[in-house]
Amino acid sequence: MKIAKEYSFGGRYDIVVCGGGPSGVAAAVSAARKGAKTLLIEQGGCLGGFWTRGLLTWLIDTFGKGALMDEVMERLEKEADGKRFPNKSRFTADTEKTKLVFERMCLESGVDFLYHTFVSGAVTDKRLVRSVLTESKSGPCYYDATVFIDATGDGDLGFLCGASYEIGNEEGATQPMSLIAHVDGVTICGTAYDSRYAPGKEAKAKLLEDIARAGLVPSYRYPHLAVLSEKYNSIGFMVDHEYGSGLSVKDVTEGTVRAREEIQKIVDGLRDQGGVWKDLRVTATADMIGVREGRRIKGLYRITADDVSRGQMFDDRICTVTFNTDVHALSPEKGKAFESRYGTKHPPYQIPLRSLISTDFDNLMMAGRCISGDFVAHASYRVGGPAFRTGDAAGGCAALCIEKGILPPEAVGTAGML
Repeated sequence: MKIAKEYSFGGRYDIVVCGGGPSGVAAAVSAARKGAKTLLIEQGGCLGGFWTRGLLTWLIDTFGKGALMDEVMERLEKEADGKRFPNKSRFTADTEKTKLVFERMCLESGVDFLYHTFVSGAVTDKRLVRSVLTESKSGPCYYDATVFIDATGDGDLGFLCGASYEIGNEEGATQPMSLIAHVDGVTICGTAYDSRYAPGKEAKAKLLEDIARAGLVPSYRYPHLAVLSEKYNSIGFMVDHEYGSGLSVKDVTEGTVRAREEIQKIVDGLRDQGGVWKDLRVTATADMIGVREGRRIKGLYRITADDVSRGQMFDDRICTVTFNTDVHALSPEKGKAFESRYGTKHPPYQIPLRSLISTDFDNLMMAGRCISGDFVAHASYRVGGPAFRTGDAAGGCAALCIEKGILPPEAVGTAGML
């Protein structure tokens, strides 16, 4: 039996962005606002990635990340009950309203975007990417562009193109995945469980104590409740570590099933204790498990642990990162918490534009956690604020390339303009 597959032509764009998470949205909006004809391809049914599909609208290291990040926070404050925490450079917002804000920004900017569309392959010619191949309800389709941006998080587009990449630490070990849930039936604002009210470690210790009272031991040593929206009493709940590869569909599937079971068991155990927990229930579990580590596509510059530890600055800087290196335990035997051997605090350091440009393909850029860096550096820049800013810069650079008729490597000296 022969199965024939013919790809139809979807259209030609200046820029195609693969992945509709925060970095992908930033890249697409930035590019379109500068006049580039832009397509954004997303495999889920909404924009925002882990901020929305993953239920974690708890954004880290968001301040000083450029005008577009400031605009997003301002809009989320007005339209999604967003709230800033200046002393921690944190930001929270309502998840459902965040989906709307991102869609509105893309529509207002003239971005074409597709949902429920998987990037399944690529056509390359020497050092250029010519097309991305997609699968959807409409059948196999391909899209041509001058510049492509990999904002898939896991470096899927770079991988499909044949770009070189790294994953994990020196032994190949990766950080665990976590599934986020939303709960209601409990008010934690201003209580011992609220990390904004009590020191974070004390709040987590209090929650862990109550879970232990139910006779349960979570797979993550520091379970966490986070108020995402006081107006809607939206509370995020993270309690699990799932070990395995975020690049293995089997590991992702099995991890999701285990995590969902664990979340429900712990919520049931807390509710059975009565008191503050008597009406606790799960209102949603994430559509996608949170993968902390995927592929890191090799770029013209690789950010290293040394760069982070000494607060390295660059002439082609596009972003300053202030978040610590956050390495979760690489196996359950490591204590179910964090890997102290990698250190946690460091001075602010910068991300250079070169880390957003593939070393193998001259018209392939990266945004978000799949940019070029080593295991330790990635553990710092992978969070919300830097991820969004790398998308903003990649989209701006790509649009500049379209305007000037050049390729991304030739635009490195223009980083200050992005």
